[in-house]
Amino acid sequence: MLSLVVQARSAGRVVRWDDFKRGDLRDGTGMMTTMLTDVVGDVIDHCRNHDPLLRFHVLRANGFWSAKFDVMLEGATFRVYCGRRLVRGGFPFNPAAAEEPKNYDVLVSATSTVAGFESSLTELLHSRYACRPLGLPPEHARHLASQRR
Repeated sequence: MLSLVVQARSAGRVVRWDDFKRGDLRDGTGMMTTMLTDVVGDVIDHCRNHDPLLRFHVLRANGFWSAKFDVMLEGATFRVYCGRRLVRGGFPFNPAAAEEPKNYDVLVSATSTVAGFESSLTELLHSRYACRPLGLPPEHARHLASQRR
C-alpha cells in the first residue's frame, strides 16, 4: 500500500466549486472555484491512463471555513485517496495563504489488485515532487478497510 505526503508546487487545475462538490471536474474561473493542485492533477492523469472509466468521488469538499478536501479515485483495479491540506503560510491569520499552491501538502494513499500500479504512481510522484512517507490517514484507512476487494 502506498501512503505519501507530497508537497504541491503549482495550482494545477482550477475547477468550479459547486460542480467539484458533486464529483464533476469542470474548469472554472472567478470566485467560486477550487484549486486541485498539480499533485492531484497528476494523480488523476496517472489513474486515467490506467483506467479511462475512472470514477471521481468527493469524500469531503473544502468550503468557506476549511481549505482541506478528500477525494477518491476509483478504477477497476485500484483506489487512490488524495487529501489536500493547507499546512504552510499562516492560515487562518493570513487568508491569502490558501491561494498559494506551495502552501499545500497532498496526502496520497493507494491500493491496487494489479502489480506495478502503486510503484508506478510512487515513481511519478517522487520524480516531480518532494515526498515523504506517512502513516495512513485515519479517514483514508476507514475507506480502504470498508471497501477492500
